[in-house]
Amino acid sequence: MDWTRGQCLVWLLIAALCISARGQQVEVMVEARVVNSATSWTSTLSVATVTPVHSVEWSDPAGNNIVTRILESLIIKPGTPYTDRVELLTNGSLVIRSNVRSDQGIYTVKVEPQASTGLTSNTVTLNLQVHELVQGVSVSASMAGVREGRDDLTLRCSQTAGSSLSYTWLKAGVTLGANTSRVTITPAQVTISPVDRTDSGNYTCRVSNPVSAGEATQAVRVYYGPESLTLDRVSSSDCVTSDQVTIGQPVRLTCGAVSVPPATYMWTLRGRALVQGTTLNIPTLMANESGTYTCRVTNDQTGVQRNVSTLVTAVAICLSPGAVAGIVIGALAALLLLILLIVCLVKRRRDQAKPLPKKQPVVGRSTEVEAKVQPWLDRHQRQNPGFSSALGQDSGPRTQYTEYPPSTGSMVPSTFNGGSGSISVTNQSIHISTLV
Repeated sequence: MDWTRGQCLVWLLIAALCISARGQQVEVMVEARVVNSATSWTSTLSVATVTPVHSVEWSDPAGNNIVTRILESLIIKPGTPYTDRVELLTNGSLVIRSNVRSDQGIYTVKVEPQASTGLTSNTVTLNLQVHELVQGVSVSASMAGVREGRDDLTLRCSQTAGSSLSYTWLKAGVTLGANTSRVTITPAQVTISPVDRTDSGNYTCRVSNPVSAGEATQAVRVYYGPESLTLDRVSSSDCVTSDQVTIGQPVRLTCGAVSVPPATYMWTLRGRALVQGTTLNIPTLMANESGTYTCRVTNDQTGVQRNVSTLVTAVAICLSPGAVAGIVIGALAALLLLILLIVCLVKRRRDQAKPLPKKQPVVGRSTEVEAKVQPWLDRHQRQNPGFSSALGQDSGPRTQYTEYPPSTGSMVPSTFNGGSGSISVTNQSIHISTLV
């Protein structure tokens, strides 16, 4: 039989495809390459195939056969640690019950496809991690209380059970950051050197592994003080001098300080102990109770002692701030009045020293009449000088004449200086009527 060149090529292509199909492995799908479990738990090593399978075989981490299924026949190898604890599911997954720590390791499954598929077998491995549950976590401190700037603090974390552990440190619920110049963190330990007051608080150690977790908290108290001492005085006396108190009045002195733990207080007067506590009450101040009152503040944990004092002077009478203010205001008012009086006197002296202005005669409009009357005035006798306000003018010197000049029978206005007829005229210029 003669083969054409084209036929040979076709058959060669078919053979190549068959060989390629024969070399392809059956697909085995894995849910998780690493399976985490805990002692006494049940774990499942999950696999699946979509191709008809001839056989599935599982081996333990040591390479020993655990279970095999050939078509519909299941064979569990007797006499192994898994004999009574394993199960092979229809999809090829392996179930191990009541896990123990020795179950941990890498398991191998070999899947053989049916011959009709033309595929080859495939082997897949899965890692089973069997953890011990975390239990009994606790935190201990090197010292229950530490002194600021003087002591170091070490916190240690421990647990009674657990494996594959990781540690996380928190303060007041916030994760502690990286190491600083004062703080050093190792997996199960925190060291602070030296401590300060900001290190006070609750420290938590959280221990965990992939299947469990536990935590414990330790309170840390940093001692410091006393510092920022204060001393307040309350009295019903209202003396302008701060240390003065009227005899017979009550006095209350109160002392305070910033201190952890709270400080103790002792009051003394001239070296003599009076009373313990933050407050000293004097119901009625006596004359012999004047002096410097001292509050002695002590922190028993830090061993630091500090004092704060105040002077109390018992007086029979004292000026209040209101009385002092009244005196000052009265003095200022008197000074102001004195200044005003001096100004008025100076002004009056200046006014008296000024010369009176000279009055100029007023030239009237009736010059011709005046020329006629004046000679008569010069000839006749003047009588009864005095004062009169008959014309409604200001009073002044006047001259009365006993005779009158001849009249022409008419009234004419006349203005002249010096007076006239039977009416009084002043030294001022006036406007009168006369017979001419």
